[in-house]
Amino acid sequence: TTLSATESEHGVTPDPLLATRVYLTAYGAGVYRSDDDGVTFSKPDVGGTLVNHSVRDLIAVPGESGHLFVGTGIGVWESIDAAATWAPRNGGLPPSFSTRALALVPGVPPTLYAGSDSTGVWKSADGGNTWVSAGAGIPTPFIYSLLVDPAAPLTVFAATDSGVFRSIDGGGTWAAARNGLPYGTLEHIRALARAPAHPGL
Repeated sequence: TTLSATESEHGVTPDPLLATRVYLTAYGAGVYRSDDDGVTFSKPDVGGTLVNHSVRDLIAVPGESGHLFVGTGIGVWESIDAAATWAPRNGGLPPSFSTRALALVPGVPPTLYAGSDSTGVWKSADGGNTWVSAGAGIPTPFIYSLLVDPAAPLTVFAATDSGVFRSIDGGGTWAAARNGLPYGTLEHIRALARAPAHPGL
């Protein structure tokens, strides 16, 4: 399958166990999969179970092949068969929850964080079946990116249009994390990343 120029690629995620399998989210088109290390892509959801194609963040559950969560324009969806079929995981989320960011803490079930462009941060402790608001202390409802500290899974970072915020209690409360950022970068933080070789940074 050839991606068209109108399909805006938002991210590429490798499969945790299959070295040659890659997933790609294309905003407006859905989720693609490659089984030959990115040489060719196809849309495995031939039945159209992912009914909203405004996809952004996609997470592959560590240690499991084909177990995925994706953020869409109508909430969070889950696949357990490598993107072939999808099911909504939106219990408790506001209607038409437009998901811009996802983060995950591995476990059985996994803990999920979802960031919206209109209703802030939400958290699920049961793999997405039920959600509660978890944005106390973040003054803006617009969340661009979320990041969990793998060495301290209760520590979560949020990139927002009002700067970077950090929670050390699993999203219970948040505080600004701006020390050291130069003037002019305190707002509209679009992305967060962690260096695997430096887990404390």
